[in-house]
Order: sequence, then structure tokens, then C-alpha cells
Amino acid sequence: LIYGFLKYDTELCRFNSSDLKDIEYVYSEYYNRVEFLRFSSRVDWYTGYTEFGLREANIANNDTDRLTRRRMMKQHYCLQHVHMWYKNALNRTMTPEAVLTSTAPSGGSQRLFTCSTFGFFPRSISISWTINQQPHTSEVSSTDTLPDGDWLYQAHSQLSYSPRFRDRVSCWVEHAALRDALEVPWEPVSHGDRNKIAIGISGSVLGLVLALSGVLYYCKRRKVPVWCRLSVM
Repeated sequence: LIYGFLKYDTELCRFNSSDLKDIEYVYSEYYNRVEFLRFSSRVDWYTGYTEFGLREANIANNDTDRLTRRRMMKQHYCLQHVHMWYKNALNRTMTPEAVLTSTAPSGGSQRLFTCSTFGFFPRSISISWTINQQPHTSEVSSTDTLPDGDWLYQAHSQLSYSPRFRDRVSCWVEHAALRDALEVPWEPVSHGDRNKIAIGISGSVLGLVLALSGVLYYCKRRKVPVWCRLSVM
């Protein structure tokens, strides 16, 4: 019961970089969920927080071997784990996927542009807008960064704007996983729609050519007058 519930110890490593000078090792002892003794590498000795803890701190600070062993834990315990965290978690990045869509609300002249980013890590991200390569900040709203599952995040930004002919509307995404800011331009006609239009035109032209060829062949086989062939042409 003593070590399972009433009495327990904790070891913490606080850090803002993987350099040893930026790491703090903290060892604490608790009794009935009350911390009574702490060693911090910042102050480099034991501190007591209760009457019993003050007595224990005085004993520990006068025990050279015990104090030396605790001081060594900053390098032996923290440094190894901090490097592991930086390698496997803190330095991990995932590149955001970005999509720009637009809708025309009924009864309104302004289009609603939505720039959506998904699947990125770490959490911090910046989404901005340009019109004809000039920064644009009015009529812009953004959501908070939201969890996307599996430690990844998503964020969205919206712009209300009435585009003119040949206006270039783009959203820009800046993130730690990107070497440079990512531009996502708005395309009034998507690549898929362009392909459908091109295929439709090609099919119409091909059908017209085949129809004309069939008529000419018919006129020639039937030995119809020249005016038939000329009228078809």
C-alpha cells in the first residue's frame, strides 16, 4: 500500500530544446497526493514542502553521494529521452493537403471561396489570400485548427468576393512541413470539366466529319449530279 497508493515518486524532464542547458530534471516524492520533497536541477538541491519534507531535504542535501547521483540523472535520464521525443514526435511533420473551392450563394453577387487544409502536423498553420498577387484581408473568416485524427489537424479559411474577368484568386498555406508557402489558385473551370468539354467538342467534330464523309460517299456511289456533292460541301 505504501508504494502503490500513499507514497509514490515522479521524475520529469522539462525542456524547450534538446540541448542539456535547456533541460530541467525534476524528482518529486508524494505522500497521500501531497508533494513533500523535490529535487530540481535548476536549483541543484532538495527542497522540502512539509515538516517531514524539510527534514528529508536537510538529510539529502548533506549526503554527497545521494546528491551527486540525483544531479547525474539530468544527463543520464533526461537527455536520452528528450532526444527520443524530438526524433519520433516533436520533429515529426506532415505536409498539409489544400483544396480551394467556391460557391455562388443564391440571391447574392459575391462568391464564397473556401480554402481547406487537411492532414498536417504540427498544429500551427497560416492561411492567407491574394487577389491578382496582392494580399487581401477583408471579408475573410477562419476556423480554429481542429483535430483531424491520428495526431493530425485541419483548418479552413473563407473569403467572400465578387471576382471580375481574369481575376486571379489564390489562397496561400504556410506550415513547418513546407519549404515555401503553397499557392492554391482558384480555377473557374476545373481540369475535369475542361477535359469533359474538350472531349465533347472533339466528339462533335468527329461526328460531323463522319456524317459529311458518308454523304459524299453516297453521292459518289449513286452518281448524283455534281451540285449534290457541292451542296453538301
